[in-house]
Amino acid sequence: MKQRILFDGIATQSTAEVPFHGGGDYAKYVLKKAIELGYRNFDIVFSRKMIVDENIKNLINAADGIHIYYIDALKEVYAILETNKYDCFYSALAHIHKEYDLNILFIMVIHGMRSIELPWDEYRYKYYRGVLKRLFAFIITKSNILQKYLKRKHIKYMDGLIKVKNKKIITDSQHSKYALLYYFPKLNARDISVLYLPNFEFCEKIDNVDAQQNTYFLMISANRWEKNIYRAVEAFDILFSHNQLTDKHVVITGYSAACWSTRKIKNKDKFELLPYITESQLEDLYRRAFAFVYPSLNEGFGLPPLRAMQYGIPVIASSATSIPEVCGDAAIYFDPHSVGDLANRILQVTYDPAMYSLLVKNGIRQYQQYHTTEAIIKEVFD
Repeated sequence: MKQRILFDGIATQSTAEVPFHGGGDYAKYVLKKAIELGYRNFDIVFSRKMIVDENIKNLINAADGIHIYYIDALKEVYAILETNKYDCFYSALAHIHKEYDLNILFIMVIHGMRSIELPWDEYRYKYYRGVLKRLFAFIITKSNILQKYLKRKHIKYMDGLIKVKNKKIITDSQHSKYALLYYFPKLNARDISVLYLPNFEFCEKIDNVDAQQNTYFLMISANRWEKNIYRAVEAFDILFSHNQLTDKHVVITGYSAACWSTRKIKNKDKFELLPYITESQLEDLYRRAFAFVYPSLNEGFGLPPLRAMQYGIPVIASSATSIPEVCGDAAIYFDPHSVGDLANRILQVTYDPAMYSLLVKNGIRQYQQYHTTEAIIKEVFD
């Protein structure tokens, strides 16, 4: 008899400020695949304070036997678990449940150690528009003591989650697994399962066969300092000022008035800054891009480069954390803290057609390695 599971649907939800996030995509995939494979030994809980994906809600409603709970506070989740005698609680956004203190098995997905590995960055203050916030962030940027304090604070926060007694940990890269073991040495390596993110099948086929004729570089998540877009903008701006990349421009999604200022950009006409857009619009941007640039400072996995590879788009990627593990030889790498290093790689991809073609070829092969897998589903639902 299969165990009864309460599925943390909060992990699939979003807010107006952050409509998309990697943990949410992961949770949606697991939920969709479980329903597709016929699993009905689970119910799901959502927060009333967050946005529920209508496609997810319709999928659940069409599947007989899955009950939906709506809650206002996390403590209600734990009451539901005890009152309804579930055998297991599964969350793809485990860090929000550090107060968990039940004997019921907690299958937790920990996507990475970003808050600990990357408590701050010297460019972070550039992402604040208010004078006081910007000044305070700049002070932290210059203070090793304050940055160490933030790191200790994040370790203490995560320690509450790690101390959950009845748990099973899933993470999505070897990098994340060994980061967990480094920062929390009481963990046992055998107790951490590494299950790579599966192929999300964003499109039915790869149809971009002549990407070299496309005119723009694509970047995403402009509003998040961890994604490091501002440094990349500086690199492109320098190249444009040098009269290079004359037939190219840059498209960036996730931008808003609250993001970094464009005041110091010298070639504003070369940058198209878009807000968060729909999945279909984003797919269209991937499909028509010349190249995808991923300057992230820290990732637990890093799905966007694989999405670009899916469309036959070469990837210029940060060499940080899990990204080389995920992208293998299908990306050209740079130091994410070096504007000059990134500019070098941009020029190489632009003016070296042999390199461009190799990245396209290797990228399609790399993407196809991440076949849709039932391993994650079996780990949770069987």
